[in-house]
Amino acid sequence: MIPSKYKLAPPDDLHPYSESERAKHKIYPDFDPWKHTKEEDEILLNFVSKGYYSTSKVNFESISARSSLQDSLPKLSSTLSEKFSEVVRIREREINTIKGNSKDGMAASKFTDLCGPDFKLPSRLTLTDHRKELWLQELSSPYTPLHKITSFIPHGLKRRQVLEQCYIKQIPLKRAVWLIKCCYSIEWKTGIAKYANSPQEKDKFNAHLLKEWTDNFVHILEKLIFEMTQHYNDSVKLEAWKTEVSYFLKLVGNCYTLELIDKNTFHFWILQFVSKVENFEYLPLPLHILELFWSGICNTNSTKVNESESNPLYMVTKLTDILLNQYYIILHSKSMINDDKYIINDIKKNNSIKESLLASIQKLICILFKQQSLEVFLFPPTSWEKYKPCLIQITSALYRKSDEVAEIKRKLELISYRNETLKYTPPISENKVKDDLILTTFTENSGSITVVELSQVDTGLTGALDDNATDFDWTSYSDQEISTKIQIIQIILWAIHPSRHSHYEAGQLAAKLLLLKINTMDGFPEYEIEDEIWSLVFKLAKLSDKSKALPAVLEALYSLLNTLIVYGLIKVSTYIRKLISSGILYLTESNDKYIHCRLLINLKMSPLMKSQYNMVLKNVMDQDPEYYNNYNFDQIVSIVEDLKVKLPNGDAIEYSNYPMSVKISLGEWYLTYLCNGKLVNETRESLTEKYVLFAHQLNTNHLYFKWIEFIVYHQLIEDIETLEYLMEVLLRYKKLFSQYINDHVLFIKTFIFIIRRILKERDSIAYSLTSFMDFWKFIMKSYSLEIRADTDLRSEMSAVYEEEKAKKEITEGEKDSWMGLYQNIHPDSTSLDQNHTGFSELFLTNLKTFLSSKQDKQAKKKARYNLLLLMQAKNRDYSKFISIYLKRKDFKTSDLVNLLSSKLLTLDQIKNTYGLKYVLELFDIESESNCVFYEYQKRCYIELNYKSVLSEYNVVSHHEMNRFIFKIVNHSTSAKLKETASALLTKNLEANKDKAIQLFYQLVYYQNNLEFLSSEELQEFAVNNSPQKLYSYLDFTNLWLFQSFTKFYIHETFQNTNEDKVKVGDVIFSIIETTKYNVLCAKIFEDIRDHRVTDLVIELFEQDFFKKIISGEEFKAEFLQMLIEIINHLSMHKGKTNDRSGEQSHTSYELCVQVMAHFQQLSDSELSAKEIELDVFMKIFTVHQNSVFQEILRDTESSSAMIESLFALFERVNFSLRLKLMFYEVLSSLKSYCTYEAGISDEQSRTKLMHKLMCLPPFQVSSFFPEEDDTDCTRDPALSLGLDLGTASANSTSSTTPSEGTHKKRCAIWDKRLHKYTGELQRKPYYCIKNYQDTEDINNCSLNLSLFDARYERNNPR
Repeated sequence: MIPSKYKLAPPDDLHPYSESERAKHKIYPDFDPWKHTKEEDEILLNFVSKGYYSTSKVNFESISARSSLQDSLPKLSSTLSEKFSEVVRIREREINTIKGNSKDGMAASKFTDLCGPDFKLPSRLTLTDHRKELWLQELSSPYTPLHKITSFIPHGLKRRQVLEQCYIKQIPLKRAVWLIKCCYSIEWKTGIAKYANSPQEKDKFNAHLLKEWTDNFVHILEKLIFEMTQHYNDSVKLEAWKTEVSYFLKLVGNCYTLELIDKNTFHFWILQFVSKVENFEYLPLPLHILELFWSGICNTNSTKVNESESNPLYMVTKLTDILLNQYYIILHSKSMINDDKYIINDIKKNNSIKESLLASIQKLICILFKQQSLEVFLFPPTSWEKYKPCLIQITSALYRKSDEVAEIKRKLELISYRNETLKYTPPISENKVKDDLILTTFTENSGSITVVELSQVDTGLTGALDDNATDFDWTSYSDQEISTKIQIIQIILWAIHPSRHSHYEAGQLAAKLLLLKINTMDGFPEYEIEDEIWSLVFKLAKLSDKSKALPAVLEALYSLLNTLIVYGLIKVSTYIRKLISSGILYLTESNDKYIHCRLLINLKMSPLMKSQYNMVLKNVMDQDPEYYNNYNFDQIVSIVEDLKVKLPNGDAIEYSNYPMSVKISLGEWYLTYLCNGKLVNETRESLTEKYVLFAHQLNTNHLYFKWIEFIVYHQLIEDIETLEYLMEVLLRYKKLFSQYINDHVLFIKTFIFIIRRILKERDSIAYSLTSFMDFWKFIMKSYSLEIRADTDLRSEMSAVYEEEKAKKEITEGEKDSWMGLYQNIHPDSTSLDQNHTGFSELFLTNLKTFLSSKQDKQAKKKARYNLLLLMQAKNRDYSKFISIYLKRKDFKTSDLVNLLSSKLLTLDQIKNTYGLKYVLELFDIESESNCVFYEYQKRCYIELNYKSVLSEYNVVSHHEMNRFIFKIVNHSTSAKLKETASALLTKNLEANKDKAIQLFYQLVYYQNNLEFLSSEELQEFAVNNSPQKLYSYLDFTNLWLFQSFTKFYIHETFQNTNEDKVKVGDVIFSIIETTKYNVLCAKIFEDIRDHRVTDLVIELFEQDFFKKIISGEEFKAEFLQMLIEIINHLSMHKGKTNDRSGEQSHTSYELCVQVMAHFQQLSDSELSAKEIELDVFMKIFTVHQNSVFQEILRDTESSSAMIESLFALFERVNFSLRLKLMFYEVLSSLKSYCTYEAGISDEQSRTKLMHKLMCLPPFQVSSFFPEEDDTDCTRDPALSLGLDLGTASANSTSSTTPSEGTHKKRCAIWDKRLHKYTGELQRKPYYCIKNYQDTEDINNCSLNLSLFDARYERNNPR
C-alpha cells in the first residue's frame, strides 16, 4: 500500500521538552513520513503480491558459511591451477576447435552446378515495407502459386532477417528452404566474383559464408530457447512460442540435411550449449536438440571409410563428459527450479521432474556405453571420482534390459581400471608391508634419539603444517587432502615432536584439523580417531623409562590431549578403560605405567571418574606411592581450592610445581571469576598481569583469548596504551587469532568501533602518536576475503587506513601541525625551543626519565609520548641522537629491551651502530615474559634477515655451532626459510668437511631432544661411527635436513672416488640398508642438482634390480616399493630441470632387453608368481619410454627381441588387468611414436616393424579378455574391482570377439555383374612415405595420448 500525505499535530496530553532543549528543536517529539520513490513502490507491490524468498547460502544453519566466502582451492595450488587452465585454453583454442571444412572439401560451394544452362537466380528488387510484407505473406500462403513470386526477392532479406521471417510467418518448409537457398546463392555468387582468380581466397570465402549462416541459425535457436521463461503466465504466448520452436527445429533439420549448415560448428555449439545450461528449466529442450542431431555428432550412421572425414573422437569424449556432469549435478540437486520466485512444495512433482531428466540423460549415456569406443569414458582423476558412482548407477539399468551382462560388466571393469590404475600407482602387494607406526630409540654413549617411522608419509602435509599461513584454507585442505588414518597420526606426531616446539599453535591446529575431518562428508568416525590417538599414547609410553620420560614430547602431549578433551574428540574414561584392560598396571617390571600415571594426572578429570582415577594411581603405590599420595583426586581438588584463595589476593605461587589438570581447573575458575565479577576497564598493567598468568604460568592460551574476547565485546579497554598492548599480543600470537576468535568480522568491527568512537576521544594524544599500521596490515592480509565480502567492514577498514596516513602527515608536517600535540602533552608549557640545543636537552631529559626506575608511571608515560613525538616530527635528529646514545654504551641490556618494546628504538639502529653480531648476542639474552612486542620484533627480524643471521655464525666454534643449530631448528618454520637454511647448512658442511659428522649429529640430536651435546661427545661419535650411521635417524620431521646432508655426502663421495660407480654404489646401498628401506629414502636425493649424479643413482638402482631379476634373487616388498619411488622421484625431478628426464644408458637398455627375455621364458605359473617384479619393471620401463623407443627405431637385433617380448607378454599376462593395460599403453605409445617419428632409413625394416605394431588390437573388451572367459568375468579375483555391479546370468554370452585380422582395413573392386569383390587393392601405408624433415618428440609422456583427448589427422607428411 502506498502511503498518502498527511499532517502531524501535537498530541493533547504529551508533556513538552525541557526549556534547555526548546531552542533548536521542536517542542514535541515527532517523526517524518516515509519519503518513498517509484522504485521502492514497485518493490513493495511485488513483495506484497508475490512474497519474498531468499535462498540460503548453505544447506543448513549449523554448517559454516566459510566455504561460500572463500575460494574452494588452497592458495598454494593457485599457480598450478593457472598453468593447467592455460593448458586447457590452449587445447580448446588450438586442438579441439572446428577449423572449417576446407581440408575435407566441404567448404566448396553447394551451388557450383545449380541447374541447366538456362537457370537464373531470382533478382533483387527494392520494395517498400508494405509491399515487402505483402510479398512475405504471399510466400507464406500455400494457395499462392510459387511461380508468381519467384521472379525476384526483396532487398533487405539477408541471413538473420530471412530466418526470422520464416518462423514468424510460418512459411511452409519447402518454400522456406527455397528462400534460404536463393538468398545463400545470391550472396555466394556476389562474393565469389571477387575471388575468381584466387582459388585459395575462394575457399576461405566459402568457409566463411557457411559459418556466418550457421552462426545465425545458432543465434535464433538460442534466442527462442531463452524466451521460454517469459511466457509462463500467458498460455496464448506460450502456445505460440511452442509453435515457433517446433517450426524452427524442423527448418534447422532440413537445412542440416541439405548441408546448408556447417555440421561440425553446429555440433560443437550443441555440446557447448548443453554443458553451459545451469538452470534446469532450460535443460529439456537442449537435450531434445541433442537427440535430434545425435547420429551426426556420434557418427552412428556414417559409412565413410576415411576416419578423417568423421567427427573427431574428442567431440564424443566431450559429449560423454558433459552428460555425466549434468547427471551428477541433477542427482545431487534438491530443487529442479532454481529461481527465487518459485518454491516447490510438491515433493512428488519435484522428484518426477528430476527422474524424467535423469532418465533422458541415462538413455543417452547407455547408448554411448554400448556403441562408442571405451576411450570416450576416460576422464581426469578428479572427474572420475565424481562420475564413477554415476556410471555404475546408469549401467545398472542395462543389466535388467540386456542379455549381454558379462560384456557390460567387463566394459565397466576395463573403464574403471583404465581410469584408476595409472602407471605410477603405489605398488605392489595388498598385504601391509609394515606397521603404520614404528617408534625406535637409538641409544649412544652421548644420549638417545627417538625416530618416528611411518608406513606412509605425506611430505606435503608436513610442509603445510610447518607453513601454516594465517590465510590458509584448512577447511578445503582437510576435505581434499587428508584421507587416511596414517595422516591423522602424522598430524599428532608433528604437533608433539620436540623439533616443532616453536610452533605455539601446533596443538590447537592439530585439534582443529581432526575436528574438520570428522565433520566432512567422508570423514572418519570419532571413535576411530580416538582409538588411533590412544594407541599412539601407548606406543609413546613404551619409549621411556621412569627416569627419563621425554619431557619435551609429554608437555606438548598434555596440552594436545586436553584440547581434544575440551572439543569432545576423546574421553578420559575410554583411556582409563584401555589402560586397565591392557594389564600394564599389573606388570611389576613395566616402566611405561609411570608414564601413564603422569599423563593421567595432567589430564582434566571429571568428578564422575574419581574412583577409576584413584584406582589407577593405587596400582602403582607399591613401586611409587608418590603418585597417589600427592595427586589423588581429593588432593587435586584441595590444591585447586587453596590456589583459588591465593590467586585473587596476589600471593606468590610457583605454578611449575603443579600438574596441567590443576592449571586448567584454576584457569577456568579464574576466568569465570573475572567475567562474573564487577566489570572494570582493563589497563596495560592488569592486561599484562593476566597475559603472564594465562599464557606463561598456566599455559592456557585459549583462556586468555576468551578473556580478550570478553573485554573487547564489553568495551573494557581503558586507554590507547592498553589497546596497543592488546594488539601486540594478537600480533605475537597471530596464528592463534584465527583459531581462538570465533567471529573474526564481529571482533574486528568491535575493535574499530572502540578505537574510533571511544578511545579516539578519550585518549586523543596517545591516539595521535601511536601507529596501529602493523596490526591493520595483518588483518588485511589474513582476512581479505571476509573484508571483501562485508561492505561495512570494507568501508571501516578504508577509513582506518586513511586515519593512519593522516597521523603520519600531521606529525611530519609543519611546525603548527605537531606543536599542538606538544601543547596537549605539556599544557603548562608555552613553547618548544627549536634550536639544536633544545632538541638535545629535550631528548636526553625524556630518555632519562623513561629509563629511570625512580620515576612514577605517569612521568614515564609522558616521557614516552615526548620521545614518540620527537621521533615522528624530527626523525633525522632523533636517529642521530639515538645513535650517540648507543655509542656511549651508558645503558643496560634491559634498557635496550625496554626501548625496543616501547617502539622508541629499532633493531636496525642497533645493527648500524654495533653490527649484526651484537644484535644476535642481544637475542640470546632471555627477556621477561611480558616483553611481547620485543619477542614479536625479534622473530620478524630474524625471518626477514634469515640468510644474514645464519651466515654470521662460524660453526668451527662449538658455541657458534650451537647457536647456528638453535636458529635453524627454531626459525625454519616455512618452505622459504627452510630453503635458505638448507643452502647454508650444505655450505657449512662443505666448508668444514672434517667436522661435518659432528655438526649434523648435533643438529639431529638437538632437534630430537632440545639439548646440546658437548664437543667431547660429538668427537667420540664421529670417531666411532660412519656417515651412513646418521641415516638411521631419518624420519618425516627431519627429512629436509637429510636432503641437504645427502646432497653434500653424495657429491663428496662422487668426487673422492673419481666417479667410480662401484664405490658410489656401495655408499648408496649402505645408506638404504641403514634406513631399513624407509619410505622416505625416495626423497633424500631431491636436493641433488648435478644431473650426472642423478643419472648415476638411477643407473645404479636399475642395474642392481635388473641383475637380481636375471639371477633369480628374491626381493623384499619394502625394497621394491622404495626402488620404484626413488626412480620416479629422481626422473620427475630431472624433468623439472632439464630435458633429459627419460634417458637410459646403453648398459641399462641391454639389461632391460635381457629381463624381458627372462620374463618371456617363464611359464604361466612362474610369470604369475613374479607379478610384483614385473609390475616394478614396467614402471621403470615407462620412465625411460622415449629412450627405449629411440633404441627400437634403430632396428638392432635387441630391438626386435624387445618388441617380440612385449607382444608375447601382452598376450600372456591374463592374471592382472592392471599389468595388461600397462603393456597395452606401452605398445600403443610405441605405435604412435613409430608412426609419427621421422628418421628411419631402412624402409623395409620400418614396414616390417609397423606391420607388427598395426596388428595391435583396438582398445576394447575383446583385447583384454580371452574368449574362453567370456561367460564369467568375475571368476578371477585379480580382475575384480570390488564394484557392486549386480548379478549376471550364468548363461549370458557376449558377442563374438573379432579376430586380429579383422581390425585391418582392406579395399577391393566390387563387380556389380558377378556380385563379388575382385582385384584386391594394394595400398602403400602413409606411414611408409619418406619424411626428411626433423620433428620433435610427439609422445614424451608415459600415458597414451588418448587420455588427453589428443588426435592426429591422417595426412601425408609435408
